Amino acid sequence: MLAFDVEIDGHHVALAGIPDWAILHVSVTAGRGRASEGKTHLDCSIGGLSERDPSGSPHHVRWSGRAVVVGSRIVVTVVETDHPDPPTKRYRSDKEGPREPLYRRRMEGDASTGLPRAEEGV
Repeated sequence: MLAFDVEIDGHHVALAGIPDWAILHVSVTAGRGRASEGKTHLDCSIGGLSERDPSGSPHHVRWSGRAVVVGSRIVVTVVETDHPDPPTKRYRSDKEGPREPLYRRRMEGDASTGLPRAEEGV
């Protein structure tokens, strides 16, 4: 199966892949909040989304990422493997839940959301 072999600063972080993957990602994020505070947060996250299970729900997957600093070297190698590292988290991604009322209002074209009408499956 397709997987990402991720190294940060020469240390193996994860061999990220699942047999039923629909999306795999490695993201490097920088955030600084208020510029006046002078704080910067940097991290590397690894995750994905599975295909839908028999009940119709896809699952989010996450592997342990790690904080990075200015000068960190992040290497992602796209590989094929039969033995990826198991995700550290796997949880259902349902339409039902905290976003469900907004999702329903968008599907109905409720202009008060301030968002365009959603298409089914979005």
